[in-house]
Amino acid sequence: MRPVLSRIVDFLNRWKRPLLSALFVMAIAAATRAYDFAGVATGLARDNGLVVEAVTIEGAEKTARSAVLSASGITLGGDILAFDVKTVRTHIENLPWIKLAHVVRILPGSIEIDVVERKPYALWQMAGAIWLIDDTGTPIIETDPALYTALPLLVGEGAPGAVADFAEILKATPDLEKRITSLIRVSERRWDLILDSGVRLKLPESDGSYGPESAWRRFAAMEGKYRLLKREVSILDFRFPDRLVVRLTPAGKRALEKTGRTT
Repeated sequence: MRPVLSRIVDFLNRWKRPLLSALFVMAIAAATRAYDFAGVATGLARDNGLVVEAVTIEGAEKTARSAVLSASGITLGGDILAFDVKTVRTHIENLPWIKLAHVVRILPGSIEIDVVERKPYALWQMAGAIWLIDDTGTPIIETDPALYTALPLLVGEGAPGAVADFAEILKATPDLEKRITSLIRVSERRWDLILDSGVRLKLPESDGSYGPESAWRRFAAMEGKYRLLKREVSILDFRFPDRLVVRLTPAGKRALEKTGRTT
C-alpha cells in the first residue's frame, strides 16, 4: 500500500497547483456566466501543462482513426479543458459508420475515445443507388452491392423505417434469417420475404391477435417439421391465421397431377 499511496501523493503534489488554478477560473466563469474567462482558462491550462498529449481511439474498424480525430475537433497540444465532451461525442456520432461514441478526458493530458460502429444488416435500393443500412434502418454508406452479396436486399416504400421491429423478430431464428435474400415492404403495411430457395413467404400486417411475429414463428415451426423450403413450392402465404395457402412450382404441379390429385 505504501508505494501506491506515495505515487498518489506525488501526483497530487505535482498537479495540485495547475488543477486548482483551472478549476478556480472555471468556477468563476460558471458562476458569473461570463464566457470571456475562456481565454484566461486556456492560458492557465497551457501554462500549467494541461494540454492534449495523447488521444486513444478504440473500436473503429470501418472508420479511419484520422476521421474520428478530425470529427472530434481535438488537436494534440491543444487545451484539454477547452472542449465540451458531449459536443465531441455528437460530432463523432455524425460519422457514417459510428453508432455510439464514448469520450473520456483524463487529466492531465489524455483523451480516450471508444466507438461502436454500425453493423450492416441489409442493402437498400433508393433513387437508383444502393445503400448499406443497419438493423435500425439507418443508412450507413452508398455502396457496390457486389461487395455485400451475403446481405439481403430491402425493397419498397417505407421499408427502412419498418425494418427495426421486424429484425428483432427474425433474430429469434438466425438459421432461417440468414436464408432471406430480399425483404419486400408491401403497401407500407406488411412484408414479403424471398428466401434462398426461391420461395416467396407472405406475412400479414401487424395485428393484435395475428401479425408478422406469430406468422414467422408458425413458419419456423412448420419448416422444422415439414421442410417446406425443400418442396416444389413458389409461394407460402401465411397471412391467414387459420390456414396456409401454397402455390406450387410448375414441377410441383406436374408431380401433383401424376398422383391424380388437384390439391
